[in-house]
Amino acid sequence: MPHRRREALVLRYYLDLDEQEIADVMGIGVGTVQSTVSRALASLADLLGEES
Repeated sequence: MPHRRREALVLRYYLDLDEQEIADVMGIGVGTVQSTVSRALASLADLLGEES
């Protein structure tokens, strides 16, 4: 999984930041945060062999 996706997941689910806070930390837009987290979750599900 690419670094940016891992970073987004850590900020969202480990540090419990909201989308705007993640966008500010990562220097990206809120829409990009949403798509990055979505793709990261899909990648994680694929790695774990789960259907999304």
